[in-house]
Amino acid sequence: MGDGSLPADKYRYYIEQDYAYLLDFSRCLGIAASKAHKLDNMSTLSSLMNGCLSYERGILRNHMIELGLIQTEMDLIEMAPTNHAYTRHMLYVAYSGSVGENLSTLLPCMWTYQLIGEKLWREKHEGLSRYYLEWIEGYSSGEYKVLVEKYREMIDSMANEGGLLERCLMEKHFRTSSRYEYMFWNMAYSMEKWSI
Repeated sequence: MGDGSLPADKYRYYIEQDYAYLLDFSRCLGIAASKAHKLDNMSTLSSLMNGCLSYERGILRNHMIELGLIQTEMDLIEMAPTNHAYTRHMLYVAYSGSVGENLSTLLPCMWTYQLIGEKLWREKHEGLSRYYLEWIEGYSSGEYKVLVEKYREMIDSMANEGGLLERCLMEKHFRTSSRYEYMFWNMAYSMEKWSI
């Protein structure tokens, strides 16, 4: 993406899968807001859910138009195996775990996108297509950095308030999601399909 050599069909596939992923990511934030005990946490989590639905899906919406993707078709996209497994992991933790555990499954996505966006911004090449440049700008922006910092602050606070078991579970979920993040990129590049 950074040097513009990513084939458009791979990027299109990524956008389709990321769209489906973000719907479940947003659901996890809604579950977190419903479980929050403190009013300020409930408000922040609701705001983060809205931010995901508007900011990140806004980035995707522009790309969908340029790539000729139609909203009604996007709503019917079948998740690839890795995407399905990753989002089931997130939803399972959201429903069965604490708010801190839930957020720890979501942070790797946010944080790695920020780091990748900032790296690609520093190394970007001239003549990038508009949608690659918009993706890089969106995830390297100051606005996005503030969003990630909100997640990190809230997670750090919950880890400090929680006991040893809570912190161990948060770390475990963070690690699992980090692995899935790596697998998600490979899934998108290989345009992974169900084998049966």
